[in-house]
Amino acid sequence: MAVYRVKDKRTRRAAHDFIMAMAKHGSDSFQRHYGYRFRTDGDVKRFFAEQGRNFNDVQLECRKKDAQLPFENLIGGG
Repeated sequence: MAVYRVKDKRTRRAAHDFIMAMAKHGSDSFQRHYGYRFRTDGDVKRFFAEQGRNFNDVQLECRKKDAQLPFENLIGGG
């Protein structure tokens, strides 16, 4: 399982890029569970909105100094 670890606070852009890379290229279990694959940034942001999560809040979670967030925790169980 991929885990996101940082030494210092990441930039908003670095957090954005991390989330997008994990969503688009991560585990195929999400495709099986949710019935679609994330292909664009818009797909990922729409998914978070459908789950009742604000994408900017997710970015803030990933910017924290001691963030150790498996991607599965960001989007929920799959």
